[in-house]
Amino acid sequence: MSESTDPSHVPIRINDWQDPRVAVFANLPRSGSDRRLHHDGVFVCEGRWVTHRMLDSNVNPVAVLAREDLAPEFVQAAGGRCPVYQMDKPAMDHLMGFEFHRGVIACGTRPAIPNADDFDRIRGRGLVVLDQIHTAENVGMILRSCAAFGIQDVWIGGGTIDPMRRRVTRVSMGAVFAQRFFHTTTVAADLDQLRKRLDVTILATSLDKTADSIRGYEVPARRPQVLVLGNEAEGVAEQTQRIADRCLSIPMAPGVDSLNVAAAASIFLQHLFGVD
Repeated sequence: MSESTDPSHVPIRINDWQDPRVAVFANLPRSGSDRRLHHDGVFVCEGRWVTHRMLDSNVNPVAVLAREDLAPEFVQAAGGRCPVYQMDKPAMDHLMGFEFHRGVIACGTRPAIPNADDFDRIRGRGLVVLDQIHTAENVGMILRSCAAFGIQDVWIGGGTIDPMRRRVTRVSMGAVFAQRFFHTTTVAADLDQLRKRLDVTILATSLDKTADSIRGYEVPARRPQVLVLGNEAEGVAEQTQRIADRCLSIPMAPGVDSLNVAAAASIFLQHLFGVD
């Protein structure tokens, strides 16, 4: 979009939903999968607070499309970094292919995600590894919890859903825009190499009866902790559990054998990285 550098400080009215300037927002899937956008090197996020967080981040914004009553607010938030288009609600609904209630949607340049072997230091309070987590809601909730407990670095393992997917950015409440992602397809091997480069403790979550209870785990004062969270059904891969320094579980009442991975993640994160 050539107007992405337009310094205009007034909303640009769009009357025709077929206007090419807003084509990136056309016929978006309700599921938020956005695969065609991935190939185009952009992402889309929606909602008032998520869009504000995107504009407040280091991500390069391409365009904002807002309902008429919200457009002036986002002209100010964008600060001339990208055009802000305004449409009436019926036209926005027609453009997107479904009834859109969130009032604002934005597009940005997809940040490059480096490989895990380029990871050289831990920012913040620790590192979280997401391996084979397939559900956008789970990834979004985990990333929101990571933000709450000061986790800025996240490894995205093979099979884990794209953190820039529209539903993930929404569920995370925009936490993704302040986090640093690294990609790995060989979680166990890359963690083993990480331990050789940095003085870290690798902790794998586990449902195995031989795993140690998180309740009794004392977090070292100065040694960074790496928390590995696994697939919704299968958990952390056995190979990764074998190379971990400790496997940890959450004590549960009789008859309950597991928690949703996002709920479990919040418990582990609070214990390991809880803010005083």
